[in-house]
Amino acid sequence: MSDDGRLDRMRGFIAITGVAGKALRMQGTPPVCGDVLNCSGTFRAGDRVFVTMRGTDGGQAVVARAFSAVDAQALPCPPLNTATTTPELPLLRDVDLDVLWWDAFHPAVSRAQR
Repeated sequence: MSDDGRLDRMRGFIAITGVAGKALRMQGTPPVCGDVLNCSGTFRAGDRVFVTMRGTDGGQAVVARAFSAVDAQALPCPPLNTATTTPELPLLRDVDLDVLWWDAFHPAVSRAQR
């Protein structure tokens, strides 16, 4: 466990579009701020978050655990519903990005090769 708990505690959820979620899950393409549908929690840049994707049927699934690259206040979280950051800014940090089910979609590629 880390001294400040930042590595162990998840501080919120970020819901991204299905297209961005599929790109993250299948190609490892990280989402940008413009891909956010909404979020919850009081996370700041550098805090751990769950990344979820929303399908066309309204279903939602967790696809990754990551460090946020932006504060929750800068995203279109309820009740704001308006983005205050540039849509092209990276949403997540590349460090310790853990895409769930990566091995299921890429069995020949180990995590060390990503």
